Amino acid sequence: MVETERPQPIEPSFDLMRFMPEVDRAVGELLHTDAKIFIATTGAGAGITQLIWRTPGISRILIGTSFPYHRKEFQKFIGREFEGPYVSETAAVALALASYERVLSAEDSLTNLPIGIGLTAAVATLNQPSESRVIIAARTPDKTEIVSVSMEKNYLDRVGEGGVNDLLTLNMILHAAGVKQIPLPDLHLTSQEIINQNGELILNPKQL
Repeated sequence: MVETERPQPIEPSFDLMRFMPEVDRAVGELLHTDAKIFIATTGAGAGITQLIWRTPGISRILIGTSFPYHRKEFQKFIGREFEGPYVSETAAVALALASYERVLSAEDSLTNLPIGIGLTAAVATLNQPSESRVIIAARTPDKTEIVSVSMEKNYLDRVGEGGVNDLLTLNMILHAAGVKQIPLPDLHLTSQEIINQNGELILNPKQL
């Protein structure tokens, strides 16, 4: 497990824009893979669509995205009843499996690398009593992998946490597609699935 160091002063937010050169590099490399991707997020992750959409040609690999925020929309998306909890590995996997099925059923989306992504999260709110948490699952033809990341309470604001979740989601996609990840910043993230590789913090998802 890696728990990133705690520098001072505490940052009030997270500026995803300073990572855009690396984002553009990564998404550009993603376009050269055989990946076809569907992304479903709830609780956070709404910015991932904009993050990757800005790259010309993204329609070659992106089948679609969904943000089933309300529990009824969540259940409609996965096609069955769901008892919860909604911020859990079970919920993230359910979203990833439903996303994967959408890739397989999409017209003209024949591929050797269908990828279904599911994210569920609890982020900063006025009354939230505990740390924020995001869980991201990826379904590919041969496996389902997952990461769970906690963020220190009150370290980032809601927008900042959303940006971190978008970056984590992109890295999960990159990992599933075999593309070099974007090194994670030191933002008080705690996870069994974040490792320090050659001085860079990256995701190392566990396989279910």
